[in-house]
Amino acid sequence: SNGAKIALEAGKIITMRECVLCTLDCTYTQYGKLSSLIVALGGTVDDTIFTDNVQIQFHIVPDSLGSLEKQIFDATCGEVTVQTGEKQYFLYE
Repeated sequence: SNGAKIALEAGKIITMRECVLCTLDCTYTQYGKLSSLIVALGGTVDDTIFTDNVQIQFHIVPDSLGSLEKQIFDATCGEVTVQTGEKQYFLYE
């Protein structure tokens, strides 16, 4: 039918990647640098919570996590560490 043909033409293959859900807590001073670092190393910031400190919630592919943790440790002289949670699939473009 014509409707099925249109649906097939509109459909496209999507790719999902397994990522690790992570959070980190930092100061307002560290926030800009760390959020940029997460994105530069392939992570995606999902949420940012501003209280007396800043909590960044993000996801990243497992292969990039070790490098990100090291760079965050180095950038903050060990003051900030990444807490890792469960794995989840996200759309990959």
